[in-house]
This record gives sequence, structure tokens and C-alpha cells, in this order.
Amino acid sequence: VIAIARHSYDDIIGIYGTNPEKVTLINNALPDKYKSGRKRNELRSRYRIAPDENVVVFAGRLDEVKGIAILVRAFRMLLERYPNSRLIIAGEGDYQMLFSHAFKDWSKVTFTGYIDQKTLYDFYSIADMGVVPSLHEEFGYVAVEMMMHALPVIVNAGLAEIVDHEVNGLHVVLKRGKKNLLQSAKKLASALVRLSESPRLRTDMGNKAREKYLSYYEIRHFNERMRSLYRT
Repeated sequence: VIAIARHSYDDIIGIYGTNPEKVTLINNALPDKYKSGRKRNELRSRYRIAPDENVVVFAGRLDEVKGIAILVRAFRMLLERYPNSRLIIAGEGDYQMLFSHAFKDWSKVTFTGYIDQKTLYDFYSIADMGVVPSLHEEFGYVAVEMMMHALPVIVNAGLAEIVDHEVNGLHVVLKRGKKNLLQSAKKLASALVRLSESPRLRTDMGNKAREKYLSYYEIRHFNERMRSLYRT
């Protein structure tokens, strides 16, 4: 059995009683598509985004388990401190629900719908920070994509295996359900504000995020581990 995350590995052995000798941990990975020489302002101009806008990016399905309603509420709180901010939401799903959460701040939220990988990577290149507020995630593939693009990433604490708190991103504890929505949004907003107020912190965490991607999640590591497994 190949487990793609540490918590999966632990569950397969601990809950199902699988022989540890039959289980191998091999994280998902992806080829490096980051281009450090890309002109950020040129890309921003192409997508009609001002050079000084504080850009937050999310990518994924638009449903409750992805924590997207929490993110929209948190972003509205961020606007109270940093009105020159923009939230880019890349993905398909229940837009109508999100429109109600974004009420009055619609002009600050950009819904792209489905976009191809090249366009998504353009948005990663022009963003100031990435957010993965998923309430459950088997493996944070989007977080790894963001780290590849040298973005500091704010994640729900469940992705602690990928993003290191206070090193290459920030952890927040988000809970599911309407009764927890406001409190979770406040916690996420606090993290958004913290990264928004410190360009130096964003740059430092972003550089360390890319370093971790290169050390653990670049495709060559996956290939080496798979070859090693088959040789056994």
C-alpha cells in the first residue's frame, strides 16, 4: 500500500492493522513550473490587477469542505484593514452561496470559474499569499503548487504536514458548520492581516516555502521513492 500523506500512513497501520512492512509513505509531487524571471507587474497588467493591490489567491472546488465560505468572510474582515486587497477564487461550484457571503464587497472578489493550469500559475505568480482553508484534505496538492511559486500559504491546521507554522506559512484552526463560521473567519482574517502588513515576512516565508517544495515535493523525489519501492 502506498500512502500519500503521513496521516494516511498512520491510519492504514493504526486503524486497519496493516503490517507496516506492507505500507510505504510516498508523498504526491509535481514538476517544477516556477519561472523566477517572470515579470510580476507585466502579468498584473495583463489581468487588469493594479501593481499595489494586495492579492490573495484560492484554488479548488467551491463547496463547504474546502472552507471557501470561511475565506470569503475572512477576506471581508481583511478589507476593513487593507481596502486595497483582492481575493481571486479559481474553481467551479456553488457561486450563489458565495455571492451572499461577499455581499457589498463583490467588486473585490474575482471569480474565474474553471481555468487551465497556465492561467492558474499566472495567478500564483502575481499573488501575495495563498490560502488553503480546507476542512478536510487527503493531500494538500494546491498548497504544494503555491509553495512551488514561492508563496507563503495559510492553511487549516490539518495540513501541518506540508506547511510549517511560522516558517513557510501560517496555521489556523477552522471548524465546520454555520455556528463556527464567524469564529473561524476571525482566525483566518487575523492570519491574512499579519501577512498583509509585512512584505518582508511574506518574502521570507515564500522563499522558505519554495525551498521545502524543492526538498520534498519536486517530482524527482517521487520518482526516486517509487523506483526504490519497486526495487524491493
